[in-house]
Parts: sequence; structure tokens; C-alpha cells
Amino acid sequence: MGNTVGSREVLPIVLRARKNLVLKLTEEEYDILVGSLLGDGYITKLGRIQIEQGSQQKTFLEWKYTLLKRIVSTRICFAKRKRNGRIFESYRFWTKQYFRPWRDIFYPQGVKIVPEHIDSTLSPLTLSVWYMDDGFFRKKDSIGIATEKFTVEDLERICRGLSIRYGIEPTVVKSGRLYFGKEASKKFSRLIEPHIIPELKYKLS
Repeated sequence: MGNTVGSREVLPIVLRARKNLVLKLTEEEYDILVGSLLGDGYITKLGRIQIEQGSQQKTFLEWKYTLLKRIVSTRICFAKRKRNGRIFESYRFWTKQYFRPWRDIFYPQGVKIVPEHIDSTLSPLTLSVWYMDDGFFRKKDSIGIATEKFTVEDLERICRGLSIRYGIEPTVVKSGRLYFGKEASKKFSRLIEPHIIPELKYKLS
């Protein structure tokens, strides 16, 4: 997938690290990065995107690493942290230092938001990456996405985007998560299933 994203205007496709260092993202790279940032991805102040997954999802991280290798600046690193008396193990890597413009859009006040006009970035691949990060199977043939880190306003942008582009209408519940009813779950699952890696197919059923 070497074509660039010509029609998406929310986030710049052509980025500069210095005056003479220019990066032009492919459609696939763009979609994976946006999906990761809607999920657990983080942009440092220097403009590097950190991609991290728990140890149980190392295969997913390796899949991302392989597809983003052209713009990656590190190897996959192991991390161990202690939080609330528990040990958390994860794997992570960083992109090259091109993404300060994206940092300004995703973190205008230092806290991650959902950018305006997000609907133009919600490709099936983007949504599948986001779902593999934060999605889960609920019950009675329905699914959800853990979105507690976002505000209600952020989630309303996502809901509008899904409705505009795909006719899919999730619900924002009190916990701050997105829940999909039975019919919405079917539509969403059909949309993203071709991009879900085998190790994470369980999240759809």
C-alpha cells in the first residue's frame, strides 16, 4: 500500500524533522499510526510516537513494528513497571522524530484529545488497529471499546465520525466506554475483521 493519503486533512501526511528531512507517509503507515494514537499510542514532546503493548500482546506489537519499520528509530524494548503494588510488563518502540505537528493536534493542552473532523481518518485499518488496542467482546454478540481516557466531547466526535462514514452508531455509557449494540457490532466487526491479526480474533467473538 504505497499510495499516500490524499483526501485526509486532519493530520499532515508530509512531515519534516529538519529543513532537509522530509517524511511522506504511506496510507498504511498513516492508518496504523492514527489507530494507535486513538488507542494506547503516545507522542512525545520531541515528536516521536511511542507504541507500547502489554506482554500478552507482543505479537500485535511486532506486527505494528514490521509495518512501520521504515519510520521506526529503535528496536523493540522490554519494560517492567511497578504500579499499585503490581508489576506490569510490556514491549515498546518509538518512531523517528517527525511528529511534532501531530503532537500539537492530539495534545493541544498537553492531554490527548480526539481531533476535530476525525471522521476523515477513520479507515477500516485505522479502526481495526484501535480495536485491537482497546476493544473487547462483551456479551450477547456485542462489543465495546475502552475509551475512558477521552472526554464525552471527544467520544461524541468519534460517534459522529462512525455514523457519517459507516452508519454505525455506538453509545457512550457512564463508565466512559463506547458500547455497540447487536446490529452496530455486526457492522463494525464486518468492517474491521479483514485487518484483525489471527492472535486477536477472539476480541470479535
